[in-house]
Amino acid sequence: MLLAATAVSSCSKGDFEVALDGAPSNDRSIVITGSATDSQSGEAIENISISFMAYPYDDESAEPLFSEEVYTNSEGIFTIHAQGSHQKLLCIIIAQDKEGIYESQTKQVIVTWEGTSFDRYNNMFVVNDCAFNLKKAK
Repeated sequence: MLLAATAVSSCSKGDFEVALDGAPSNDRSIVITGSATDSQSGEAIENISISFMAYPYDDESAEPLFSEEVYTNSEGIFTIHAQGSHQKLLCIIIAQDKEGIYESQTKQVIVTWEGTSFDRYNNMFVVNDCAFNLKKAK
């Protein structure tokens, strides 16, 4: 239904709008979806650790306000569901192969709680297609 009103973009841009059929929420949340693939073959990589840490935007030296860790599934897909806050956030996302076959990769997302990435009705900041193309370790 309302999911047809979505717009998709990349993790580096952070532009994604979503409308869900849930009731308005007073709590803010962050949803980031993406994938991990082999940079040479383009094949999905399963069991890659995706670490998410949210910091105050103006203080990278602070301890993370909150963090999550998820793993890619057999199709290389991951979804992060994290709590939010009312301040601007600098979010660091790290893809890491704990078996050491692939090099780690890091991305940053700035959560502003405004613009097309922020669904005001559901108090949700959403980023879709946060793609990690991982190179094999040497």
